[in-house]
Amino acid sequence: MLDKNSKYAILIIISGFLARLINIKQPILEVAMWRQCATASIARNFYYHGMNIFYPQVLWGGATEGYIGETEFHLYPFTVAILYKIFGVHEYLGRLVSIFGFYICFLWWSVLFI
Repeated sequence: MLDKNSKYAILIIISGFLARLINIKQPILEVAMWRQCATASIARNFYYHGMNIFYPQVLWGGATEGYIGETEFHLYPFTVAILYKIFGVHEYLGRLVSIFGFYICFLWWSVLFI
């Protein structure tokens, strides 16, 4: 049986998860939208131009093919592209990956340090 503090912690975690789902289907219009748009374009290009994680492409490549190589390893957009293959192209899938990634890391941290 859970003690009172554990029940409150679980309630707070579930409330935080539900709060992050508010407006999840809205288009990318937040303050840091340039970064979200860049990541979404890389995921979309994985979906449309092949699932090669070692050749990420952006939409603003100009006359080139848009390959970028000087950035981080694109595991997040690749994961979103896999979900695009399964469920179709929807912007909220990227947000769901972020939400679940946060909670998985939070649970791992909780088990490790608490």
